[in-house]
Amino acid sequence: MTNNGNGLVVWEGLPVARSLDEFAAGVRRIATFQKQFKWRLAEWLHKNEEAHGDKIWQWVDELGYSHPQISNMLWVYRTIGDQYDAKADLTFDTWRELASLTREQRKGILQADKKISRDEIRAMTHKNGAAPSEPTPLIDALLLVGKLLSLEAKGEDVADRLSPALDELIAEAIQKKAKIDERNERRV
Repeated sequence: MTNNGNGLVVWEGLPVARSLDEFAAGVRRIATFQKQFKWRLAEWLHKNEEAHGDKIWQWVDELGYSHPQISNMLWVYRTIGDQYDAKADLTFDTWRELASLTREQRKGILQADKKISRDEIRAMTHKNGAAPSEPTPLIDALLLVGKLLSLEAKGEDVADRLSPALDELIAEAIQKKAKIDERNERRV
């Protein structure tokens, strides 16, 4: 972003449109970027984690997403893998729903002529009795604490990240225990 001198901040790469057609094209580019952003972020994080290991996690907080959100994005990216198709024009939330299906189910949906919505996929998943295989927030919190403890054991100073991660783990564990207690009370 740059300041053009009169106090107006302009995003570089998208100048003020000279016509409505040019404006419409800009809107389509932004919409495409928005639909692909989480996918591209997950792809970038995955590749950098492979290249640099767990060390990348010390900067992930600066992205503005919680660790469970990042874990979820990475899970979708790793689950969908080579089935991702930018031309499919699907939102990341739709890809997340597709990730809860089997590879063959995804293949059938992606090859169909009809565009399918996230809600249609969700309904189909639950109608078939399949529960989404998406990680739970408790598992995400456990994984994060485990990664941080592993880094700490290697001599890295992770205290500033470990404390909030432990708080998140405790909060998720308390919620899980409350659900279990509630379910057990109903059985009695």
